[in-house]
Amino acid sequence: MKTLKLYFITALLAIVGSAHADQLQVENFTIEPGETKTISVELYNPDNSYIMLEFNLSLPEGISIDRETDGELMVTPNSNRLTRTHVLDIEEKGGGEYKVLIYSTRNSALAGQAGEIFSVTLTASSSIPTGTYQGRFHNLVFANTDRQEVNPLDSTFEIEVGTSLNGDVNGDGQITIADVTALVNIILGKDNAEPHLYDHEAADVNGDGTVTIADVTALVNRILGK
Repeated sequence: MKTLKLYFITALLAIVGSAHADQLQVENFTIEPGETKTISVELYNPDNSYIMLEFNLSLPEGISIDRETDGELMVTPNSNRLTRTHVLDIEEKGGGEYKVLIYSTRNSALAGQAGEIFSVTLTASSSIPTGTYQGRFHNLVFANTDRQEVNPLDSTFEIEVGTSLNGDVNGDGQITIADVTALVNIILGKDNAEPHLYDHEAADVNGDGTVTIADVTALVNRILGK
């Protein structure tokens, strides 16, 4: 009886799916009112290989996916991860909501376990107020190569409109390990001459008015999603 009960529980878990460490991610970025910018949507999937991804992308009011002259949304698959058998379908639902579906016509898994799966071109309204906004991936339902349903956790990313991105020390519009290197160079006095190579205001990551090793810790935590 115990063996039968254990089998039933195991089968039930396989059917309903579960949360995994796998995650969709977009690097925090800056965009000016009226600006168009292409960003990368990345999938980190150390736990599974997937044949299907279904999820929602929510963008704040005033930021939307740009369209081609034929009206198609400007979304480009990454051929290093999506093969010719993969289909990328995205539909605007209204209110900043987009439905994304990626699947293979031959049940082939996405290549690799980390990196960009597609890029998307965004446009900020010329009237959007400056400030910090948030994008979100949610309602994630993936299917792995065992035909099991997997439900990764929701994830978010920050969008800075019209202001320098706190932590974007090298000014490339993203927060990466390169910003940690730039921040350390500021602390070591390697960027004292003007004009500065780096954004000293963005280097004050913890907002205490000074640039110290504490900002390095805060920046590393941000990169790690803490």
